[in-house]
Amino acid sequence: MNQFHNIDYSVSLLKRACNASVIGSFFILLFSVASAQTATINFDRDKILIGQQIRVELKLKDVNADTFAIKYWYFLPDTSNHIEVIKRDALDSVLDNGIITYIQNIYITSFDSGIWKLRYTPVVLYNRYSNKSITLNSEQYQVEVLPVNVTGMNDYNALRDIAEVPERDSIWKNLWGVLGAFIAFAIAYLVRKIRRKKIEIPPLTTKAILQQVLDRLEYINHNQPVNDLQVKQYYLRIDEVCRYYIQQLMNIDALQKTTDELILEMKARLGEERLSTEFYQLLRLCDVVKFAKYKPDSAQNIHSVTTAINFFKHTTF
Repeated sequence: MNQFHNIDYSVSLLKRACNASVIGSFFILLFSVASAQTATINFDRDKILIGQQIRVELKLKDVNADTFAIKYWYFLPDTSNHIEVIKRDALDSVLDNGIITYIQNIYITSFDSGIWKLRYTPVVLYNRYSNKSITLNSEQYQVEVLPVNVTGMNDYNALRDIAEVPERDSIWKNLWGVLGAFIAFAIAYLVRKIRRKKIEIPPLTTKAILQQVLDRLEYINHNQPVNDLQVKQYYLRIDEVCRYYIQQLMNIDALQKTTDELILEMKARLGEERLSTEFYQLLRLCDVVKFAKYKPDSAQNIHSVTTAINFFKHTTF
């Protein structure tokens, strides 16, 4: 009897140890998946004079290539909140042992003095195994733009003759310097080529672009405004997202056109269908909220984003 009792007790201990090991492994795996990815926005400076440029580094690192894919990347409108995007570098990526790091540099400026917040939509990843999306929220950033003070400037200095530089005799010294620089550049290039493996990112299809705009509009819809200030920001986001993706889908410079100019060009291509007409009315409503300080009620807020979703979902581009 004691032998059977010892066997049962040993089996019970073995089951508990196995269960504890499985649970511990699960939590370790869950923690590593949830905490691995990091999205950051880095400025080379946060204070400029009017018209000066700031380099903004958008970075997403430690992404497991087997588990996650980018559902959509950072979205910064070309013009928003007194900040203008003047250049966008291509999205770069580095693959190292199955872990991807994405980097994109964007150059911004402002021609209005003040302290302005950088408005953007964060990165969203898609988990291939759980079929769930993960939003990686970066911090809020602001830029201080200072006016140019010209009161203390003197007249320009007079032009002077070009000073002659005596010719040096050390030709061999210069030659060896050029040769050494070439060798150093070649070595650095080879090391970089070996360590880094570029990932070619194919252009998005129309279907993928439509899915992106629907995802962004659903994101806006799930963050309904609760006060007057948020109402204005709500319609600003709807207007910016709609214009940006109309530009992508119809090859129209929608971000730079007035609402009337944009509607006229869209009517020439899409006509006067019911969905198009409701969408044109939505664009005019966004202008009224932005410039005339009109405050729609909560029902109209929901109807506005629903109108935008139906337009992109059922219109053939």
